[in-house]
Amino acid sequence: MNAAWLEPLFWAMCGGFAIAASGALAPAPRAARAVTAIGSVAGAAAGLWLACLVLPGAGTLSVATPSALAAAGGLLFHLDRLGAVFLAVISGVTIPVAIYGFGYTGGYGSRYSMRWMSLQTGAFLLSMSLVVSAANVLTFLLAWELMAVTSWLLVITEHARPDAVRGGLWYLAMTHMGLLALVAAFFPLGGD
Repeated sequence: MNAAWLEPLFWAMCGGFAIAASGALAPAPRAARAVTAIGSVAGAAAGLWLACLVLPGAGTLSVATPSALAAAGGLLFHLDRLGAVFLAVISGVTIPVAIYGFGYTGGYGSRYSMRWMSLQTGAFLLSMSLVVSAANVLTFLLAWELMAVTSWLLVITEHARPDAVRGGLWYLAMTHMGLLALVAAFFPLGGD
């Protein structure tokens, strides 16, 4: 394997997580759970493969999408060995969790929307993977915010329970305090 595989694997990872999110379009709750599990495993497998290529030094991934938010410089992604360590952890944990989650979420079918949970899960997995591969401030902050919001939505899935809502509000407050700290830390870096 060489560096030529890196960008296709990056897009396969993103595509897998997009498939997971597309469970929101499934005709039935069981189908939504299945699409989410399959897409999550596929995206995580591509992410793990990508990380395993970057870690031993097959190269670094650099992807630019200058037309996406062109006025702000576009979205930039770069995966080096440090980012690959985190991507390997994210992907390695996602595979068994997605498999287990297919059965576990079956108990939620009558109380909560599986389609909505599919969309949240796919977007959350994608955003976590993009955070560790962000190459500029805009990309990092957009991926961070998507991760914060989608994980908050997952935390408050059981919104009928007051403790889940309270925990979700605490989580949202903490992630946004972290966002403010990150923005403050980026200011000195962009002074030129």
